[in-house]
Amino acid sequence: MDLIENMFDLDLKKLSNAIFVNSPLEVIIKGNLFIEEEVNTLIELHLKDPKEYFKKNYPYANKLDLAVALSAISKEVKNSLGRLNKIRNSFAHDNEYILTEKDFEDIWSTLTLDYKTLFTEIHNLFKINRYNVYTPQSKFQLLLVVIWSKLRSEIDWAFPHKRKIERIRIHIEYLEECNKNLQKQIESKEGQNRIIQEQILNKREHIRNLQEEILFIKNETAVYKEQFRVLRIENKEKRNELIKLRMQAEKLGIN
Repeated sequence: MDLIENMFDLDLKKLSNAIFVNSPLEVIIKGNLFIEEEVNTLIELHLKDPKEYFKKNYPYANKLDLAVALSAISKEVKNSLGRLNKIRNSFAHDNEYILTEKDFEDIWSTLTLDYKTLFTEIHNLFKINRYNVYTPQSKFQLLLVVIWSKLRSEIDWAFPHKRKIERIRIHIEYLEECNKNLQKQIESKEGQNRIIQEQILNKREHIRNLQEEILFIKNETAVYKEQFRVLRIENKEKRNELIKLRMQAEKLGIN
């Protein structure tokens, strides 16, 4: 699998994790964010100086008009994305907005055959896996996957080299960020290791001091033992002298 295919699968997984949730608001808002990102990429790839354009935060509707003018997307796709954006705006102004079958049909009526064909294929695949594909929310989840996938596929097909360079750049930035975080962890560990090393050195110094005290005590003990031995000898000699004196006293009849 090459880099483009790998990145497609990774991004598709991110999209799926974002929209296959219970909240219809999250489904629409997050799904539209992913799709708008692909529209932005299409515009970037068609412009010679995209940074100049994206200095201003243009409304999404203006971006769609520009994408059509650049032949980045068809008018039919623009209509589909425009209607999807209206539903997003409905949720943005009303948190209790409810997705209906009519919302889905309004967008479905604007889809081109290739979009409908891909939707049917994915729809049937989910049915086989016993996923509930009959509610408006579940249909919108599949529809968002289809629209995102088609836009991404068109980008990867029309601009394979630019796309690959862009993906490599993003991957490099990701690796650099990982490297920074890893470096911070290493520096943190090194700081902890320095503290531990200082503690070890302090403990070793304490042990050396204790060993010197023990050696001093041993030397003192040896001196005391020698003094005690000398005293015992002297005491023994004095006892022998005392015995002699007593024997002499007995001979002389002195009690």
